[in-house]
Amino acid sequence: MILNHIASRLNKDLKERMAGLMSHVIELQEDRWLRKGREEGRLEGTKSLLFSLVVDKVIDVADAARRAGESEEDFTKELEEYIKNQK
Repeated sequence: MILNHIASRLNKDLKERMAGLMSHVIELQEDRWLRKGREEGRLEGTKSLLFSLVVDKVIDVADAARRAGESEEDFTKELEEYIKNQK
């Protein structure tokens, strides 16, 4: 009888601790998702600005690619896709 009481109490404590841990894990994952989303948003905004500057002939493709940290070839492919989607 005493063992049953101890076992039930341990199970309850374990469930509470597991729920607390899971809540903490979910919060950490949400923070990661938010950071990743912000970073992706910044990158997308930077690229959009660079694409606009190239289209408006303010800077050339080589300079924009360098600023984006990409090869000219990769940047040009993305620029073409950007222009296609703007129409």
